[in-house]
Amino acid sequence: MKNGVGISKWQGSINWPKVKKSGIEFAIIRSDWGKESPSQKDKFFEQNYAGCKAVEIPVGTYHYSYADSISDAKSEAAFCLKNIAGKQLEYPVILDVEDRTMLALSTRLRTDICKAFCKVGKPAVNCGIWQKSDCGKIDGISGNVDLNEAYKDYPNIMKAKGLNGFSKNDYVPVNSSKPVYLTYTVTKDDTLWDIAQKRLDDGTKWPQIQSLSGLKSTTIYPGQVLKIPR
Repeated sequence: MKNGVGISKWQGSINWPKVKKSGIEFAIIRSDWGKESPSQKDKFFEQNYAGCKAVEIPVGTYHYSYADSISDAKSEAAFCLKNIAGKQLEYPVILDVEDRTMLALSTRLRTDICKAFCKVGKPAVNCGIWQKSDCGKIDGISGNVDLNEAYKDYPNIMKAKGLNGFSKNDYVPVNSSKPVYLTYTVTKDDTLWDIAQKRLDDGTKWPQIQSLSGLKSTTIYPGQVLKIPR
């Protein structure tokens, strides 16, 4: 299980290094809402995407829907795809259907709207993320934030299938001849134990990082680049 957050412009500017240090392992960021309009692309989308990538937090996106017809759903999907073009997303592109205006629609129509939107995006995996709270508190984020749990290894799913901006060449299977490590840039107050806990889910695995990185002691410093076993 991975712990994540769902964010949009309502959280304002986010301190992503603090979010990363708090233990957040992925982020689902809003890209846009409704049909195509310059004013309906989330004004913090690009900033949040870049902030996540800078600290190596895997990213997914969501589109907030107001669709009340099949044609609207298709238009919204096209708008969403336009805004996320060129991005590499380790987590899914999500259709957010929760606006009160959609309660006036029949269950059948809401279902057909979701299907129409998803057919444009060609989803390849079943749902595996639960939004468990809309009032979480995370260091680095002002106010309340959605908290998520992911039960599938989406980064490897996306890379293995060559989805969401990735090539199949980005996938590194077990026993591959490609590098068997990722890199991590040390931040203030980091310890090998902390890094192993965050990146390997087990603080006691810190000797693996020390060995792979060629460290002669446990002393590390901000800006130092370490190698983390995949």
